[in-house]
Amino acid sequence: MASAFPSRGPDRRHHRRHRPEDRTTRLVTLLLLAAPLLAQLRGDARIHRGDDLRWADPAFDDSAWGTVASKGLPTWEDFAVNRIWSRSRVVIPSAQPVALVTRFCMCELYLNGVRIGATGDLNAPRPSPGRSVQVFWLPASIPPGPALLAVREYLPPGYEAVSALWRLHFVVITPGSEIVPTLERTERVGLSSEIAILQFFLLIIVMVVLAGQKIDLLTLLIGAYLLVASLNTYLYSGMPTTDFFLNFLVASFCTVLSVPLVVFLVALLSGAKLQAFWVVPYLVLHFGFRGLWTLDYLRPDPAPWTPAFIFIYPGLYALALAIATVFLITGWRRPATPRFLVAAGVATLLLSLLGRFGSGFGVIPMGIPMFGRVLIWDRFANLSFSLLVAIYLIERARTRRTEELRLKGELKAAQSIQALLLGQSLPTGVEAVYLPASEVGGDFYQVLPHPDGSTLFVVGDVSGKGLKAALVVSMMTGAARAQAALSPAALLAEMNRVAGFDTGGFITCLACRIDPGGSATIANAGHLGPYRNGAEVPTDSGLPLGIDPGATYTETHLQLQPFETLTFVTDGVVEAENHHRELFGFDRTREISTKSAWAIAESAKAWGQNDDITVVTVRRTS
Repeated sequence: MASAFPSRGPDRRHHRRHRPEDRTTRLVTLLLLAAPLLAQLRGDARIHRGDDLRWADPAFDDSAWGTVASKGLPTWEDFAVNRIWSRSRVVIPSAQPVALVTRFCMCELYLNGVRIGATGDLNAPRPSPGRSVQVFWLPASIPPGPALLAVREYLPPGYEAVSALWRLHFVVITPGSEIVPTLERTERVGLSSEIAILQFFLLIIVMVVLAGQKIDLLTLLIGAYLLVASLNTYLYSGMPTTDFFLNFLVASFCTVLSVPLVVFLVALLSGAKLQAFWVVPYLVLHFGFRGLWTLDYLRPDPAPWTPAFIFIYPGLYALALAIATVFLITGWRRPATPRFLVAAGVATLLLSLLGRFGSGFGVIPMGIPMFGRVLIWDRFANLSFSLLVAIYLIERARTRRTEELRLKGELKAAQSIQALLLGQSLPTGVEAVYLPASEVGGDFYQVLPHPDGSTLFVVGDVSGKGLKAALVVSMMTGAARAQAALSPAALLAEMNRVAGFDTGGFITCLACRIDPGGSATIANAGHLGPYRNGAEVPTDSGLPLGIDPGATYTETHLQLQPFETLTFVTDGVVEAENHHRELFGFDRTREISTKSAWAIAESAKAWGQNDDITVVTVRRTS
């Protein structure tokens, strides 16, 4: 693509003698990297497959060549030849000096048959352009005015599967003094560097918001997508490296990752699970063909399978789009599905497909005009989806934090209530210790003196944890206090009625009444038996509460002698587990059952607490 500018400055030969130094060239290169150029070949430019240096001659008759405007989709034969020439009429400005600039072009340049330079050795089996942007100053032998620009290019095998390279031309002619303003007027760039900065900024915000929070699979995938999308955009801007192949391969790798990430995000947001039966085949297919294309791209010449990438490369995008669309349809009626976000994910894949293949092959415009530039479709899609998933993740984190604060408030209230219920004034000779495994536990105990001088002891364990277990504890302690006058067996039957049924849970409980003379009556509902002087007391263990509405309970009687101890524990003592996964066990519990309640509880906790621990000891003092 050529640009004509009014003449300015003295005679061109004078300026040719004072040609800018290498420092200026490096500065121009840096500016070009910061403001990438993407010029489009005119429709009347002639293109032809093959390689013949005679095609650089302005007198060569190229009327049999096809034009950009007439060229359709790449054919099978096109992919088999990775050398291509283009010839176009340009105008060399009269202002001097004049620069010919290439970007991402493995090419050799001719003006009016004069070789201007090359980005690499085009006669090598595998030419490399070296730097991404290169500047060539026109020699004094080429006068201003109309000229023929012939470009000899090398295309890596399969490279045209990405875009139609006969439509995109990375060459511009401009006066050296106007090189930066020229780029500002003629560039058709996808705002890549600006978008990459914005995406990196979104990633930083998300990381700050999620700091200290639990990271689940959805959060991990969104974070991975934001990182890969920003790297992908940044690398395609041409800024990170001046090596064409390295830059392209790394950027391509990010593209390889971004497409499955969008598919997986759409699946999870639609309520589906990432199950191996579809994830593994899809990843094998996606990475297998992309890996094959990368190997093909690194070859000097096309392989027999290279032309197949005209179908395979867009086919991988189409496959991802089809899978995502299925999840969109299946998850649309799900109330919890963020429909707009899922639809945006599908739209991202669609725009990526159209942007990479539709615009390159002239089916749709290159992108959206914006600020004198063009916002390329796939950049627009990635940026939009990045914004939406970042907002979704931030809002999700805010909602979770609000919910956590609410639950913490409820747990704190439940903990206070539970402390009131369990914090009792204990008679002489009685010790009780309660060590919950979390904020609120499912263990409970009651020590209830009776007017006749006897004392009722109730120790229980509710299945489950959290608020639900705390509510059941409140019911059980309330029932025990309300019916404290009943015998132990009758009390368990009443508590069984209060517990309710078909709730999916149960309660183990032990009730024992001890009169002033040391006579003890014990009833057991599936709980651990008590220990007397270091030996377990045999009891008839009935069904736990809340299982059978018709359950009945029998009583066991024993006589405590002066200074004998009766110890009640919950299974948090027996089931304490150390880092070797060894349980505290019944034998150790029996051995320490004569110690104080605190000593027993602390021994189990030190071993490895993983459940609520409750210990109540009763020692007859006379």
